[in-house]
Amino acid sequence: QSDGDDGLWSNFTEFETFDLGSLPGPNGNQDLGEILAVTKGTFSPQQNDGTGGRGAPFMRVSMDSGARETDTELFRLGSEFTLTDNLSGSVEVSTTKSETVNPNLSLTLNFINPNSDIAPSGDDFRDENGTPVEFDLSNGIAFGINFDDPYAPTEAQLLDPANYVMDNGGTFSANERENEEDTLRADFTYFVDSIESITSVDFGYRYNKRTSERDNISASAGGTSTLSNSLRGNFVKDLLTEIPDNFGDGTGSDLFVSGVLQFDPAKAVNAEDFVAQINAGIVEAGVSQTPISTDLESDENAAFDIEETSNAFYAQVNFEHGIFRGNAGLRYVKTDFESNSTRTNFSTVDGSASTELVHGDTSNSYVLPRFSLVADISDDVVLRASYSEDINRPDFEDMTTARTLPNRGGVNDVSRVGNADLEPEEIESFDISLEWYFAEASIVSVGYFKKTRSNLFGQTIEQPGTLANGDREQADAFGNTTSAFDGAPCALGGVFSDDTDAGVFGSGRGVCVGNATRFNAEGETTQDGFEFAFQYSLAEFEDTLGWASGFGVIANYTIQEADVNTGFIAIGETRAQAIYAAQGFDAVTNPISREAASLLNLSEDAYNFTVFYEKDDLTARLRYTYRSAYQTDNLPGTSNEFDPLGTRAVVEARGQLNASVSYDFTENLVVSLDAVNLTESDQDVSCASEGGLSCYEGITDRRVIVGASYRF
Repeated sequence: QSDGDDGLWSNFTEFETFDLGSLPGPNGNQDLGEILAVTKGTFSPQQNDGTGGRGAPFMRVSMDSGARETDTELFRLGSEFTLTDNLSGSVEVSTTKSETVNPNLSLTLNFINPNSDIAPSGDDFRDENGTPVEFDLSNGIAFGINFDDPYAPTEAQLLDPANYVMDNGGTFSANERENEEDTLRADFTYFVDSIESITSVDFGYRYNKRTSERDNISASAGGTSTLSNSLRGNFVKDLLTEIPDNFGDGTGSDLFVSGVLQFDPAKAVNAEDFVAQINAGIVEAGVSQTPISTDLESDENAAFDIEETSNAFYAQVNFEHGIFRGNAGLRYVKTDFESNSTRTNFSTVDGSASTELVHGDTSNSYVLPRFSLVADISDDVVLRASYSEDINRPDFEDMTTARTLPNRGGVNDVSRVGNADLEPEEIESFDISLEWYFAEASIVSVGYFKKTRSNLFGQTIEQPGTLANGDREQADAFGNTTSAFDGAPCALGGVFSDDTDAGVFGSGRGVCVGNATRFNAEGETTQDGFEFAFQYSLAEFEDTLGWASGFGVIANYTIQEADVNTGFIAIGETRAQAIYAAQGFDAVTNPISREAASLLNLSEDAYNFTVFYEKDDLTARLRYTYRSAYQTDNLPGTSNEFDPLGTRAVVEARGQLNASVSYDFTENLVVSLDAVNLTESDQDVSCASEGGLSCYEGITDRRVIVGASYRF
């Protein structure tokens, strides 16, 4: 048992050794070694002894009542025509508009444990107080309140609204997004009758213009982190409700948090009325916590106005000679991109703010060849091969000059700014396959594919520096005394955000946060593999099998691998630095590197097996799918792209069983039943490597959908 500087007592009872695996680096794979990690134990609040300890751990309960409202308009006009006996074509123009609003009220309650001393903070006490915790990470992620601790709250105290205060980290928002796309396409086909083996020539033109405007509109909820100025829950008790108590049904564990209060999301459907009741409670309580404004303001840093225009010309020759048929063509694409936004900068002299207009633009053009060949070796054997070059454009958010800032300060909470010079990913593809149609509606095939990718999208994060890495006198001059990250103008690194709650970095608002941006990684990444497919139907035996001839099977299997590109960046400053330092990796002499860009969502092995029945009016399918582990940038319940160790997290291997049945009662009436994830397969995520340290636990359930459709 030990006490730490973070204001809590820890009692760790069980440990397990984890292999952190390896990370690819510029000189080959870097072995991260093993780490001894705690799997069971407790945290108990360190009581106030006059030293100012904060009394962690803290229990917070957050509510999000987000929604999405989208209006879409589509106009399309087209025509097909024949100009001569050999020349025909078509023309189409279209316009699509969409307006989306995302209203959301996000609020947090802090539980103030009446059985634990409250640590002072300056002239007041913080609006947080320790709650003892018990955890078990030996089989998944499970934690709850340790009621055996001498400072544990009672069940009645947990349900007492007076023991909760509204935290200052919430937001009331109604973010807006407007998108518009105008297109023109003209396609022509010329049938050739004068050149042997050439059947026709296709050619055409594409015009596409996309515009996008983003306006993040919000207001902060509250503005204090001191207890005497925070709204107590008993003044808004009608807005509170007990959290669900069935979480253990999903985890299979008896250890989980229950019997605590939260803001009721069901009552937050009418957000303005909900906010009005909270503001009335602030007035009644007589506290100085800032009321939640219903006059939402735009975040100038996050707003952008983007326009992308592309022009494309193509021509393709179609041919057929003997057993061979196919086509060969070229496509020319030119794209122009512009982004306009505003940005707030802070003076390196006195921290004063100024706003500037930021403009970014880029242009690029590509000539993209494509070739495909089909050989009918026999009546039931076909050989196919193709080669193509293509591009994958980045998302607008990755190119905009606008910057988004986090609501709360944390090691993994960073600002994000786009890179207007980001170029499309380039992909060179080759594939070949052999198909054998051995029976009616039946096939067996094998194929090989290879893709070479360049200009992959990487991400780099400039983390805020620490006092150990900078000049303390310079930091203190801007108020960096309470936290290594507080103050402006972030002389030690990162970006200053004046409206971000300090969170773990201190109190109040205004904090230096990391700055994330995209870039094109150097080098190439090669992905190749084999595909196997099989389908067999008993339909040809209808005369002998009768109703049983409706059965069949479908199976496919893909095995693939990918090397890594040659561009790498050092792992940014995170909590993982202490772990890596313990493994002997020094930031200067032996730094840890991570991939500048990875092929995400790439499983080395994937297969599915389907048994189906299709006969008369009945259709039924039972399908099992499996995919091996893969890297991800989409971590459950977070907006983070990298895991707590500063690496790409790995989604563990997973299989799932689905089923569907539909019956056509009449030509117009169809009734269906769909069952998803009958095996209740969870989706667990590990840090750094497959089978490594558990990072996240995705708890899933089966889902059954009954539907009916009637066609008039």
